[in-house]
Amino acid sequence: MHNLFRWKVHKYRRKVYMKKVCMLLKRSRSMLEKDSRVLRESKALADAGYEVVILIYDTEDKEDFVIDGVIVKTVKIAGLKLLLKYNSFSDNITGKYQLSFIQKAFRKIYFFYLNRVYLNNTLKKALSLKYDIYHCHDFETLEIGYRVKKILPIKIAYDAHELWLENRNYLSTNFILSLLRKCLKQVNILKERIWIKDVDLVITVNQSLAQYLSDFYNIKKPVILRNLPDQIKITNNGNKFRQELNIHENTNIVLYQGALLSGRGIENLIKAFENINNNTILVFMGYGALYDYVKNISQLIEFNDKIFLKDAVSPSDLLGYTCGADLGVSLIENTCKSYYYSSPNKVWEYIAAGVPILVSDFPEMRQSAIDEQMGYTVDPASPEDISKKINSIFDKKNYSDYLMRKNNCIEKTISQYNWEKEKEILISAYQSM
Repeated sequence: MHNLFRWKVHKYRRKVYMKKVCMLLKRSRSMLEKDSRVLRESKALADAGYEVVILIYDTEDKEDFVIDGVIVKTVKIAGLKLLLKYNSFSDNITGKYQLSFIQKAFRKIYFFYLNRVYLNNTLKKALSLKYDIYHCHDFETLEIGYRVKKILPIKIAYDAHELWLENRNYLSTNFILSLLRKCLKQVNILKERIWIKDVDLVITVNQSLAQYLSDFYNIKKPVILRNLPDQIKITNNGNKFRQELNIHENTNIVLYQGALLSGRGIENLIKAFENINNNTILVFMGYGALYDYVKNISQLIEFNDKIFLKDAVSPSDLLGYTCGADLGVSLIENTCKSYYYSSPNKVWEYIAAGVPILVSDFPEMRQSAIDEQMGYTVDPASPEDISKKINSIFDKKNYSDYLMRKNNCIEKTISQYNWEKEKEILISAYQSM
């Protein structure tokens, strides 16, 4: 009887004292709402019984709000609104007037000032919460977790979505800027090398990044947690593109979905479509700095019936459109190590929708396309190679091979490549911390 009473008390305490997790994310509310990885991880931990809060920034003091059952708290960054207005002004005059060196320098200095304000304000907020685990998303929040741990007895999870210190932000064609960025990079590498030693759990997105971080910093190999889509049932007939863009049912649809930014192979993909067979068209669906460029191209006479632009849709509607494509493209360019070893979210989204992929011939994407036989690879720097590959894929004599890869996408999504299975890796890693 006494043992039974002790068991009931113990069971009750486990429920009451479940660990609290603070997700540190240097994003605004609008950016958080598009960050599927952070939202999936937060909800998975909350569903597993953890008390989770996400900490983001804002221009004003805002009340807490809830996304997918997870509380989101904001940290006010005084002066951020001024930078946003200045950036908007600068963007509007670019192309008409060249910003002076002084103007560019002022913007950079002010940005670094705001970054320190963000770090200090977020640190104060994080310390006031006194949670058990601080989950740092990318290098830009790792310092906060490190400094909290020097004051409070907490655990740190470091979630490296990419090789942050090997991305394009540290590159420049200007000699002076290039030199400055190389110096800054070395300083940040030293910081990461120190901070990562105090981390209790390192997480990253694929095998290549895990091996790189392990070798470079001499740490235990990080846990691999892929940002796989939820396993959902497509309830429509997959004809949304054809209905909305008036595309014939016998026409092959090549889809580019996601951010319309440089370094994603957009320009070469468009050039490739100058030599694509008449029964194949290209649809862009997304937003970003190259939106107007793509829009203008799609309106040219020579591309009028060849290239289409569809605005971005909500994450809940995304796969309902994706499943209507015949081929999904992700032609990341080899501009930095972070890109070379990347696993773009859009690749997993194509696969989840049962759409074979055409991707850059880089290690991680090659593994999904060739080793797993769910698609094809190509040289993203060669429009000629891209056009030849697309024409070959849709050649009637290769239809059985295409159908095999399409079936593999469907079957492997059901058996392994879905968030329902992947989230168990996160839960297990947290339990072992």
